[in-house]
Amino acid sequence: MNKVVAMAVMGVALSGAGVAQAESPLGQQFTECKAQLATIYGDDTRMRLDGKAPGRGTILKLRVYPEGQGVTRVRCTRDVDGELSFVDQHGMALVPAKQDEDALSAL
Repeated sequence: MNKVVAMAVMGVALSGAGVAQAESPLGQQFTECKAQLATIYGDDTRMRLDGKAPGRGTILKLRVYPEGQGVTRVRCTRDVDGELSFVDQHGMALVPAKQDEDALSAL
């Protein structure tokens, strides 16, 4: 009986921790990064937070697992204007599809 109660308490505690992370600025940025990376790599892509860049709270390091491909490391950076930008492990800039369309329509 004690094990059942302990498991229930643990489940509630873990679900509360997830909500707390989602409400933090880094959790919010991670959610936004995942949404935009899904437009780049596809909705079936898995993503994992790999940490943040040392000394900077606005650069998140992610591991991205596109379906049928190997792991890719991506840095998600929020600039002073609040815009997100992405750079892959080779230093190449990644552009979400919506931004790509906007750039083409501006020509």
